[in-house]
Amino acid sequence: MKSTHRIMRSIALLRWWLPVVVLGTIVGLAAIAALGWVVPRQRVEVARLRDNLRFLATVDVLPAKVASAERAVALLDSLARAVQSRPVFEQASALQTLYALVDSTRCKASKIEVGKAVPGLEYKEIPVTLTGNGPFQGLGDLLAGIENLPFSTRIRQVSVYRKPACIVSFSVDFVVVE
Repeated sequence: MKSTHRIMRSIALLRWWLPVVVLGTIVGLAAIAALGWVVPRQRVEVARLRDNLRFLATVDVLPAKVASAERAVALLDSLARAVQSRPVFEQASALQTLYALVDSTRCKASKIEVGKAVPGLEYKEIPVTLTGNGPFQGLGDLLAGIENLPFSTRIRQVSVYRKPACIVSFSVDFVVVE
């Protein structure tokens, strides 16, 4: 009788326990399926949020890049205005300026020759040769004055010959770049 009683109790237990196990298995499988659907969806959302963060990081840099570009444009505008307002080389006024410069440095110009313009790729060069005499210090001041003329100059060659009484004879060959 004990064995039948045990069997009966086992059957009663199975009647109650079997639906619970089956129901638990179904719920577990449903949860796994739901997580399998939710996790990739969350990964897609995380990837989208990372892309948004990268975009926002570039947006933070954008005002600095715009400011840098505005500074570059302002610099180019100022350079363009400087080039447009640069004095043009006019031979008559340039000769007057050179004679005045020679006189202010206590030198005497014996001859100033202005050659024909030589065209370059983007500019032209006008050769100028100045010969004269004066004190050595005056020659230094003259060379500095030529370099600081309102038009663009480049000294190519200076020839200096010593004369008696601290006087030098000189020949300055330079070009005016236009």
